[in-house]
Amino acid sequence: MTSKKSIREQFIGQMMNANPDQKKVNQQNLIEQLFLSEQWNNADIIGVTISSPMELDTDVIIKRAQSDGKKVVIPRTLPKRQMEFVELTDKTEFEVKFHIDEPVNGTVIVKHNINLMLVPGVAFSENGYRIGFGGGYYDRYLADFENDTISLCLDEQRIPTEIINQYIDPFDIKIKQVLMSQGGRND
Repeated sequence: MTSKKSIREQFIGQMMNANPDQKKVNQQNLIEQLFLSEQWNNADIIGVTISSPMELDTDVIIKRAQSDGKKVVIPRTLPKRQMEFVELTDKTEFEVKFHIDEPVNGTVIVKHNINLMLVPGVAFSENGYRIGFGGGYYDRYLADFENDTISLCLDEQRIPTEIINQYIDPFDIKIKQVLMSQGGRND
């Protein structure tokens, strides 16, 4: 059996080598699905990451949430692989940590006040499991998170359920809904 690390590397490679035009189409499809979802429309406070270039671009999501009057909260890592979410405002200052922008200031929003968490990852299956970037931050944070969780899965991130089932660990947290792009793969 291949290791979880090698599966992660394979999918990161696929994300980095994605066709930019197809990725844009798939991204738009996923974002439209998100904006039409009941979870999005009912949420007042949304947790989302500031994406890296290889990931689905979360900038559109953040801007739409703010224009809709929703509060956006973004993660900040803490010692012992913990994290907290901080309100994103025009006064938020950032530092680069783990290759992504992370807030250094701002108001921490308690977990149970976040209505919807958009959970990133490297690979997602239709059964709600994901392979993350390997730090375990989200699994720890979501262990007692009771509100809605959604992941947005580009074609390059889709992993068959029978494969991901081989890599599920007891601490892995199932995402309540995985939105799959409808673009179709070009393999």
